[in-house]
Amino acid sequence: MRKTLLLAGVASLFAAQAQAADFFFKPYVGLDYIHSWTDVETEELDDGTEIKDNKDHMNAGAVSVGAKFHPNFAVEAFYQQSDKAKKNLGNFVYVDDISGDAYNVNLKTEVKYKAFGLDLVGSIPVSDKLEILGTVGTGHYKVNYKVMAKSGGISKSDSNSKSKWGIRIGAGLQYNFNEHISARMMLRNTNTRIEGFKNITDITAGVRYYF
Repeated sequence: MRKTLLLAGVASLFAAQAQAADFFFKPYVGLDYIHSWTDVETEELDDGTEIKDNKDHMNAGAVSVGAKFHPNFAVEAFYQQSDKAKKNLGNFVYVDDISGDAYNVNLKTEVKYKAFGLDLVGSIPVSDKLEILGTVGTGHYKVNYKVMAKSGGISKSDSNSKSKWGIRIGAGLQYNFNEHISARMMLRNTNTRIEGFKNITDITAGVRYYF
């Protein structure tokens, strides 16, 4: 909530400055619900066993602040955070290299991410209220992984995180109810170059408030 109020205050300040300068500048703030999923990838365990991951599906939220500097162009900064995606990879046989004993092991994973970055937004009006949008930008994604192994009554877990910058490309529609309030839907793909999380696809639905 504090982040949202701060972003709104910054946008209001920009609006006052733009009116004084008498040039095209229209700041706004936004909120989005996001459904994200990743590519299917294959991982190899130490013993050579291959595990084919199913897609990780996550729900996320994003807050953004932007400004139109031209009737057809805007820049938009965002912060995005997901919930945990939990997945059961199934049961596998693990053979101890020293003792030769075999164990039935169940593997589960959890993954979540945070991201921030900047997009350039282009718009083409198709009616008085409807616009087609295209976006290109960059985002910094931090992905947190957790792997849980259980064999008999023994459970172990390991976790780590990876982060990289990725290129974001998107397309969508925006419906402008009036000069201040708009609804937006987007489809976006990001190449994060992170192992196990290389490509992430987002479907977003949200609102924008223009000052």
